Amino acid sequence: MCTCPPVKSRYLVISLLFISCSLMSCSGGGESTAANSSLFSGEGGAMGNSSALSAGALDGSFGSNGIVVNSHKPYNLAESVVVQPDGCILVLDDSCDGKTSAFALIRYSNKGVLDQTFNNSGTVYGPFSSANSLLLQSDGKILVAGEYYNGAVNNLCVIRYNQDGSIDTGFGSGGIVQTTSDNNEFGCKIAIQSDGKIIVAGNESIKGENFPFLMRLNIDGTFDTAFGAGTSDKTFLNPNGFFSSLTIGSNNEIFIATVNYSQEFIGLGFNILKFTCNGLTDSTFGNGGLITDSLPVGEQYVYDLVVQSDGKLIAALTVDNLHHGGVIVTTSLTSAILHLTASSASVSSGLSPWLNSSVGPGIALVRYQVDGTRDIEFGSEGAAMYTAGSGGVTATAVVIQSDGKFTLTGQDDNNTGGFAVMRLNSDGSIDRGFGVNGMVTTAIGVNGGVAYDLALQQKRYIVVVGTSYEQDGNYLALVRYHQ
Repeated sequence: MCTCPPVKSRYLVISLLFISCSLMSCSGGGESTAANSSLFSGEGGAMGNSSALSAGALDGSFGSNGIVVNSHKPYNLAESVVVQPDGCILVLDDSCDGKTSAFALIRYSNKGVLDQTFNNSGTVYGPFSSANSLLLQSDGKILVAGEYYNGAVNNLCVIRYNQDGSIDTGFGSGGIVQTTSDNNEFGCKIAIQSDGKIIVAGNESIKGENFPFLMRLNIDGTFDTAFGAGTSDKTFLNPNGFFSSLTIGSNNEIFIATVNYSQEFIGLGFNILKFTCNGLTDSTFGNGGLITDSLPVGEQYVYDLVVQSDGKLIAALTVDNLHHGGVIVTTSLTSAILHLTASSASVSSGLSPWLNSSVGPGIALVRYQVDGTRDIEFGSEGAAMYTAGSGGVTATAVVIQSDGKFTLTGQDDNNTGGFAVMRLNSDGSIDRGFGVNGMVTTAIGVNGGVAYDLALQQKRYIVVVGTSYEQDGNYLALVRYHQ
């Protein structure tokens, strides 16, 4: 059975990761797939030097007027992007032909052309059905994490590829690490510590209850049994909840976000946990290593965590005023999708402050001091909350620029929906020099689209990946903007 949902989902729990690398011309042939026409809010998609164009303008030298749209199978969910040192762009895409599903790892040149030197085709199809997280090691090898259905339950899997797209057989067993739990595991994400060890976090469903967990792999893919308490491969997190995001600090400390939920709803407040580099609770953070927080809204979901150079932690959320207005839809992969209703005829004129009367969803950044207390100098009492138009906007990923500004991506829920890219200043205020009132919208797909991840290229470009909803299926969409 196909496990890829062929419907539009705004809050799919996916991996969000980004790497900023140098921008050079990547070798490789092939032709890019023709892109859909795009709509840019307030700026043209002119070609030329990045510095000569307004921040947020589409890069006309990339793909077709800044956009690449590609379909490998009828249903695609492009969820992660990283930029390699040579300028090539790697995209992780879950794809489904209506019968079977598998992940695809796709490489594009710096100009948005499919790189035929990668696995001799530009694409590697993975051996398991769903992938959530994509990372680039310091040696250029590629890590992908997801889930594999073994005929009874979904087990966590991590696979490593060489730079040319071949499987690295020196990792795990034949290039793959797989857990052997008798319970469903899902929503896993990975991060790399400075010594090359791999942190893995995810969710395990035990007797109908969800338990977030944390574990570590050695460089060769073996389980690090000395991690955490050293009593088992996994460290189950307390409090329980729904694991949503993972990041690593400059001292290899580990931050985990979970969201609270009932049997019917998620997003009823959130938790942030901090662990030492070896997986022990960091009692200097919050209350015994734990922050329990909530914003004055209905639903709230932490999609991303990033750490500033000064050690302060940023949590990026999508929020909504619908009090218990969402419904959990659980697929066979046990991914959580929260469906919310948005206006189909509203118009956005950029970001505006979030109000208690706001109808559609909005974005929020919350900043915490090193000790876990809110940074009251950021936004309003430590939180910066914005929406757009009456339809709203969502946030699925955030990256910190070298100048300290925050660039986010997600979905513009006004009209049919499209890619949204937003930028805030380092204090949480709107960067009004970016797009229109801090926001750029690009129309993607006949039936809209949603962006899931972004990466920066050499302080010049913003690369955004997501899904385009077309009449005959869901397509991968890759868009590049001037920074």
